Amino acid sequence: MPNRRSCLAAIAGALAPACGRKNAPTPAKPPKPPAQGIPLPTIEPAAARCLPDKLAAFSSALGGNGVVLRHGAIVHQWGNPRTPLDVASAGKPVLAHLVLLAVQSGRLPSLDDPVLRWLPALGTLNPSLNHKDAAITWRHLITQTSCYGVSEPPGTAFDYCDFQISLLWKLLFEKLYAVSPEDAGPKILRPLLFDQLDATDSPTLRIREAPHPSGRLVVSARDMARFGLLYLHGGSWNGQQLLPQSIVHSALNSPLPFSLPRTKGIDADMLPDIRSCGGGKNQEDHLGCYSSLWWLNRPDPSGKLLWPSLPKDAFAAVGNGGVRTMIVIPSLSIVASWNKSSLQPLPISAGGREQMDAALTPLIAAIQP
Repeated sequence: MPNRRSCLAAIAGALAPACGRKNAPTPAKPPKPPAQGIPLPTIEPAAARCLPDKLAAFSSALGGNGVVLRHGAIVHQWGNPRTPLDVASAGKPVLAHLVLLAVQSGRLPSLDDPVLRWLPALGTLNPSLNHKDAAITWRHLITQTSCYGVSEPPGTAFDYCDFQISLLWKLLFEKLYAVSPEDAGPKILRPLLFDQLDATDSPTLRIREAPHPSGRLVVSARDMARFGLLYLHGGSWNGQQLLPQSIVHSALNSPLPFSLPRTKGIDADMLPDIRSCGGGKNQEDHLGCYSSLWWLNRPDPSGKLLWPSLPKDAFAAVGNGGVRTMIVIPSLSIVASWNKSSLQPLPISAGGREQMDAALTPLIAAIQP
């Protein structure tokens, strides 16, 4: 990986006082610009032992725009991979990362702390269900087991639920980091993650205001690939450990057990100011392949890998069943990131995994040992 950009030299001299004026007002300091970033290196496919025709077949199968990295360098890109776009549920592991970072920094004592401490109103919900939401923890939220909005107690069922993700969003930015929705991108997302990854394409959070604020990650395929590289390298970037390797390992190796049932989908009361971030409740089965909002290439209950054509160590941030995705294959030193693909917006557990596997087959064929 390239070395971090050196700091810009300070501008010499000072502004002269206004001519002929006494007590001229001091000019306001301009806002600090975002970090400019460092472009990822680009190499020819052959130099990275990749077959160009197979890479072209991969991007043709997907359409849209995207990028393939091998050994940290771009070997193939198509469409407009530098354009920031909404990545839908592929942004969920970024939220989990910021939670894990808060634990590492001491801002959050433990993943098992009840979030009631930050949002006491949860304790008023569902008296007929023994105020079950008072027991929701940060761990429940980053595993989609909080059962927020459904009848089960926290930790007893899996509910792939976008109301739950909006609850996480509010707790993370407005309560834990204590910033306004508008400041969540420039004050938290950028300095705590993407500026440290030398991002070049201005990633941000798109705020959906009405009727209550909620946000979604807007990032280019190239910058999302940087997030994949961070996890491929065990939380290290340019020799700096941004997240302890042990935390990264746990995030990518703690799949939900087969024994954890999917919610029955019986509605329960929710707070009036928590809206969905885009979808509904009970959208997916976890298949024993879900860990800290990542999808893992693990065996499902039948023993079949989530993506049979891929090595077992693959993991992915998946949006709309593969339409918007970033996938990491550590054993091949591959990161692929794409958006606006021609895949269908299907649940992973109901057709999404199969279409992703078929689309990824040419990529695997492109990689030479």
